This record gives sequence, structure tokens and C-alpha cells, in this order.
Amino acid sequence: MFKIHISLLLFAFIFLSGCGSSPTKTTGTFEGKDTKQVLVASNDLHKKGDYTTAVEGYKQATTQDPSKQKETAVANNNLAVMYYEGKGVAQNLSKAYQLFSKAAATGLANAQYNLGQMYHTGKGVPRNLNKAKSWYKKAAAQGDNQSIYTLGLMAYKKQNFIKAKKLFQQAAAKGNPNAKIHIGKMYFAGKGFGRNYQQAAKWFLKASNEDKSAEAQYLLGFMLYKNRKNFKEAKKWFTKAAKQKYAPAEAGLGQLYYRGQGVRRSLGKAVKWTTKAAEQGFADAQNNLGMMYFKGEGVKKDLVTAYKWVSLASKGGNKQARDGRTFLVKQLSVKDITKGERLAKKWQLQHNAR
Repeated sequence: MFKIHISLLLFAFIFLSGCGSSPTKTTGTFEGKDTKQVLVASNDLHKKGDYTTAVEGYKQATTQDPSKQKETAVANNNLAVMYYEGKGVAQNLSKAYQLFSKAAATGLANAQYNLGQMYHTGKGVPRNLNKAKSWYKKAAAQGDNQSIYTLGLMAYKKQNFIKAKKLFQQAAAKGNPNAKIHIGKMYFAGKGFGRNYQQAAKWFLKASNEDKSAEAQYLLGFMLYKNRKNFKEAKKWFTKAAKQKYAPAEAGLGQLYYRGQGVRRSLGKAVKWTTKAAEQGFADAQNNLGMMYFKGEGVKKDLVTAYKWVSLASKGGNKQARDGRTFLVKQLSVKDITKGERLAKKWQLQHNAR
């Protein structure tokens, strides 16, 4: 699934050094500051969570000195992010699009990437993959790492693995952690590369060591679990990722404790880790937790709670959970099914509000 990632240019002033404009008389936080200084101050306020004042600064920087094209472009891009996210200002996707477009027209790679994201997801504009790709290419031509990686994802989705491989390698060389992970996955699956578990592990280890990637740590553990049956080492990597609250790793630890693989069997710890993953919405863990409540393993047997978790897992796409839910429907009264559905709905409402 493609996930949108709108990019804020927080450190734009680094490449804008020496391009400052003349100070403009203003009042308040940005009084007496030139455009570059206003951007620096606004970025700092943004990072600190003072979005309202950051918006004021970005707005000032967009008009303070039009002759300073680079500073103005960065300000337009960052202000667009605020409108896109609805931080410090009412969310306005049309306004975000207009501002991204202004910045992108000047050649700002960040803004070009952000426009690509909007067209890619169809958020704020009609979805158009050709236009998305066109903007990604413009940004990638300037060396924009995230654009190169995203073009790789698009090629991968079309099963053009040779092209995807080339783009992922380019992004990985620039330090993109997701590209490193994807290369590892391609080696693991034998797509674009010959299947090579050693190379897959090498790339996962690279992303883990260089980027502290929880996903890479989990995948290392998964390979050790599945391919080598080295459960103790798998536990080590699952634990690293679980400490970063990575749900698949939490679920993996839950299964190790449930089965007693590489650890002393502990249904209590199995429930603990499985619950952590289930509460994050991880469907496999929700199904496993539902089965624990159904069997009374590590918890008091509770068919209503079992129904709640299995129902959530089924809605999350877990195929086993669909069968489990059908089975539980036959075991429960209409009253208990209604109660289970109510519990599942309450959980969804609470988590969707987060």
C-alpha cells in the first residue's frame, strides 16, 4: 500500500546560505529579520510545535522579497505543508496544491516531490499517476532521494524489477533506508536479483545498523526464524524491533513465547506481546489474541472478547480470522455476538480517533 509522505524542508536555509534578503520592518517574533532568518526562525518554531507562529513566519517569507526566488520557494513549500496537514491553519488542500505548484515551478525538488505525492494519492487533486511520475522524475533529476525511491516503488508495482532494482540501488547509495530494505526483500524473493538469502540479510543488516530500522531488524529475525530455524537469534532481532514498537516484531515475540521457541514457553508473555501488536491494529496478532481468549491460554477464557479480536482481524484482512469468526458465530448467542460487535466498534472508534 502506498503511503503519502509530504516533505517539509526544515533545513532549507543550509543551501540558501549567502542568499539572504534585506531586513524588513515587522513586529513580533520576526521583527528586523531578513527572509532567510525568518525561514530559520519559522522552521525552529515548527519543530517545537508552535504551528500558528510558524505559519505567520512562512507567510511573511513568501512575500518579503520576491527577488529572492529560492527563499520564497522554500517558504511556499513549507507553508503548503501547513495547509496540507492543517497545522497552525485550517486544512486547505487546494491552497496547499497552489503553493506547492508555485514552489515546484521554480525547480524546488521538495515541492516537485510533494506535488507528485498529491497526484499519486489523489488527495487534493484528481489521482493521476502519469502526472505524479512526471513530478517525481523532475525531482529525481535533481537527486531527490525520496523521489528516486518512489519511482522505484512504481516500477516494482508494475513488476519491472530490473528498473526497480536500479532505482532502489540509486536511492540506497544516497542513504535511503527503505530502499535498502527493498533491495533485501528483492534478494529474498528472487525478484530483479537471483534469490540470495545472504545478500538479503546483508541489506537488512545494513539498514538496521545504519538507520536503526525496526522493519529491517524484524526481517532479519524473520529470516533467522523461517530459513534457519535459529529461534534464539530471531528473538534477539524481534526484541530490537519490538523496542521500537514495531507491531510485526511484537507479534513475532508473542509467537516465540507461545510456542516456546528459543525461549522458555510463557503464555503470559505471549499474551503480553501479542496484545501490544493487536492494539496497534496488526491483524495477525488480533487473530492470535482472539484464539488465546477462545482457548483460555494465558488469559481467562472469554468468547465475547475472542469474537471482538477475531472480528477486528477479519476486517483487517486476516483470512484465518474470517473462518474463526464464522465458527464463533455458531457458538455464541445473538446477545453475545451483539456485545462482541459493540466492543469491536468501540475499539475501532478509539483507534481511528488517535
